[in-house]
Amino acid sequence: MKKLILSFIALMFFSFSFAQVDAKANMKKFSKKELTKNSMLAVDFLKKELKLRGSKLTAVQNAFKKYAENIATMEEKISLKDKSAAGNSEALVANKKAKFKMMNNFLKLRDQEATKGYSTRDLEKYRKSSRSIHPFTLKIKELKK
Repeated sequence: MKKLILSFIALMFFSFSFAQVDAKANMKKFSKKELTKNSMLAVDFLKKELKLRGSKLTAVQNAFKKYAENIATMEEKISLKDKSAAGNSEALVANKKAKFKMMNNFLKLRDQEATKGYSTRDLEKYRKSSRSIHPFTLKIKELKK
């Protein structure tokens, strides 16, 4: 009985470790073309959610287009740094931290440009709706209510 339980635990341990490897393999880099396409879908989503028109719509479109370009160039630079730092775990961790810091700066810049002239109520709606947009892939995800 003891061997059966230990075998079961070992089987579970190995299955979880393989699941993590598959999850890392599924994380792919998005090209500039895909990010631009996803940014258009994100703008359409925000247009419907916030009922955007005119100058506000144009500001959101420009902000998301610039954001997609910034994320694409950041991904290229970080992937080059990761290739040169292969085997050095400290450098890989530093690159990952830099990636998240740069992404956060790009998010702030995007939101600043997109929300110029918004009222407090509109700004709150924008923030709530923009949480549905994944920061790296710009894909729309459903928020739980």
